[in-house]
Amino acid sequence: EKEWRQLIQQIRGLYSGPLTYAANWGKEFEQLQFWDALDFIGLNCYYPLSKKDQPSKRELRNGFDLVLQKIEKVTKRFNKPLVFTEIGFRSVDGTWKNPHAEAQGRNVNEESQALAYEVIFEGIHKKDWYKGIFWWKWPSYLDHRGPVNTGFTPDNKKAEAVVEKWFEKTN
Repeated sequence: EKEWRQLIQQIRGLYSGPLTYAANWGKEFEQLQFWDALDFIGLNCYYPLSKKDQPSKRELRNGFDLVLQKIEKVTKRFNKPLVFTEIGFRSVDGTWKNPHAEAQGRNVNEESQALAYEVIFEGIHKKDWYKGIFWWKWPSYLDHRGPVNTGFTPDNKKAEAVVEKWFEKTN
């Protein structure tokens, strides 16, 4: 912690813009002690939303509500806004069970990915601590896209329409 605080202070001597740190979900995010030295809390958010293969949307929302409780505990403790520095879901069956995991032979499932995106947006859109989101992974090269891709990208998939809908609501 001491070394991170020193580094943050050195950076502030060179850079006047806002700073964050992208903490990994779980223990690192929940127990990090130097959030007070930064402008934003940054979370690489891959908390599971359900253990079920076919949960209802309500069950997924309940799972994300538990995640939101963890986030709010940290944001309130440090009185800082949060940016999702990474969050994403593969377009595969059961993507909410272990969001950071490889596809591991799971079937392509655009609906699961889109549903997970919808649940996230529904959960955060009215939170005053929420200040931004970086979806993992939206590459700049367009040959890595489309519905046969089990990767994280929402590009040219049903999840892209979810992003568009929610970004239009907030602008």
